[in-house]
Amino acid sequence: MSSPSHSDYDYDSETPSILEDASDFVRSALDVQKRFTAARRQLERVDELDIGGRNFLPSLDSSDEKYFRLMTKSHLWANKLRASLITVLQSTIPYVKRSDGSLSVKIEEVRVMTDKIMKNSDVDSDEFDESLADIEDELQYLQRQLLKKADLVKSNSGSRSRKMDIVNDCKKKMKALIEALDAFSEDIEWFDTCSSKIKNETGPLNAYLRNNPSITERVLVRRLTSLETPYLHAVKALDLYILKTDDNEDRDY
Repeated sequence: MSSPSHSDYDYDSETPSILEDASDFVRSALDVQKRFTAARRQLERVDELDIGGRNFLPSLDSSDEKYFRLMTKSHLWANKLRASLITVLQSTIPYVKRSDGSLSVKIEEVRVMTDKIMKNSDVDSDEFDESLADIEDELQYLQRQLLKKADLVKSNSGSRSRKMDIVNDCKKKMKALIEALDAFSEDIEWFDTCSSKIKNETGPLNAYLRNNPSITERVLVRRLTSLETPYLHAVKALDLYILKTDDNEDRDY
């Protein structure tokens, strides 16, 4: 598609606007990186919670239906959160992939591993983390490229019309990327609240179980019931997110 004509623009009056747009655009790039890092930290917290939830499995009778249901839900929740992060990253592929397609390749690798996790297949956790780190590296590369474009816009070289094309293209791409991550960060607030509640319970519960190996089923059920509400809130929030992002996602719990 041909670029719009800028012949009618008053270049002198437009120049400050171009520089202002470039500055906004750079701030947007930095904000995207910050949001991705926050999502990555949340993923790590959920991993810790998932591991903590399964740590007291050997201390208990895993045939206990209520206990098993709650722990299964914890594991499912962690995996669904991984999957939802990948969904967000995949939605950014049209906007951020490099010319060699390396970012989309890395995201596809993580998606495949996530599918295996969802199907309870063996996945090397170090490999999974390494692939997510690769994606973060690619986003940092993107950020550097965007900063270079902003510098070009600020420089004295190049036509003003070309600079305006660069700024408008960057603004469009960053807007799409930020909208995708914004949708995810709304649900992150739910996950933060729920994971805090669950962690506040699982720590003392782990200690209690270690000190009371002969815990009765009645006491156990009472303690686990206190976990049920935040679990259900987490699942509900995640279900709503998946509904918004992928109508084909399996939402049977």
